[in-house]
Amino acid sequence: MCFLFNTISSVNAQVDLPDGEGRDIIEDVCVECHSLSNITDSKRTIGQWRYIVAQMIAQGAPLEEYEIETVINYLSKNFGKK
Repeated sequence: MCFLFNTISSVNAQVDLPDGEGRDIIEDVCVECHSLSNITDSKRTIGQWRYIVAQMIAQGAPLEEYEIETVINYLSKNFGKK
């Protein structure tokens, strides 16, 4: 359970993430504390996503080392600025 960023909303049930490596991690880890709309409504550069993920890890997000780049690549591919 996430205590630091508890912003879960009913929007999670209405948003489908695109397929791809990293989707399961986002659904299992990130949405525990954030609504999917916080992710899907964002358009950021890979550097911005990298910074955001680093900040979440610093705040206690339970990502394993091997998951970090997968999540960043998934986010930048699907929700990145072109």
